[in-house]
Amino acid sequence: ASTNGAVSYASVELAAYAYGEKLGMAFQLVDDALDVSSSPAALGKPAGGADLRSGLATAPVLFALQSAPWLSELLQRRFAEPGDVERALAEIERARGVQQTMQLAHAYATDAVRSLCAALPPSSYR
Repeated sequence: ASTNGAVSYASVELAAYAYGEKLGMAFQLVDDALDVSSSPAALGKPAGGADLRSGLATAPVLFALQSAPWLSELLQRRFAEPGDVERALAEIERARGVQQTMQLAHAYATDAVRSLCAALPPSSYR
């Protein structure tokens, strides 16, 4: 990152790229969590399992799948049958899929900041 106190442009560029990538992942994970835990009125966009209704497997579902392998059947048919979304949402809640997703998002965001700070020299602006 630095040599004799100097910071190379390339190392800062790579750190900024990694920061954006990790922060973007954190943002997407929070979006996934909000999709299954918020109302459309609160979010200002479709929610209440809108991603599931579109047939998407998001992080909360994948966390719930760890303790409920039967969810794979619903995933394979893209939550297309009546009651699939509701069953998945109930299992996500039981398995604490939203909380696990938020913990992962926090880890990505924290790592993003730490990685960027490690590439910059100490200063009051860092």
